[in-house]
Amino acid sequence: MKSVQDIFNSLPGDSYGLISCKTLSNRLNSEKPPLILDIRKKPDWEASKIDGSIHREWEDVGELIDSGRLSENRDIVVVCYVGQSSGQVTGIFRTLGYSAYSLLDGFNEWESTGYPVLSMREAL
Repeated sequence: MKSVQDIFNSLPGDSYGLISCKTLSNRLNSEKPPLILDIRKKPDWEASKIDGSIHREWEDVGELIDSGRLSENRDIVVVCYVGQSSGQVTGIFRTLGYSAYSLLDGFNEWESTGYPVLSMREAL
């Protein structure tokens, strides 16, 4: 039986709007890095986050979209804890015509696999 990860790895292209931690890490070092939108609870984002990310909680994303401050020419990667809520927000962005992706397995995977984070925990 295939694992869930095997199934996701076999999906063509970005057909489901998912981006792996490895791919995101590579894209962050590119000439045109994506905007990272972290939708976790504010205290969690303030404690530990992907460098350069912006924050809006799930219920405030509509306000961000309505503000007109998002570029339709820049990819958006939505980050939550495990990928479920970010998948929902990514669907909204894609419906509106944005090039958006959900971080596969979320911030928990990013942090646990050793990708860099800005952490206030280390400062304490």
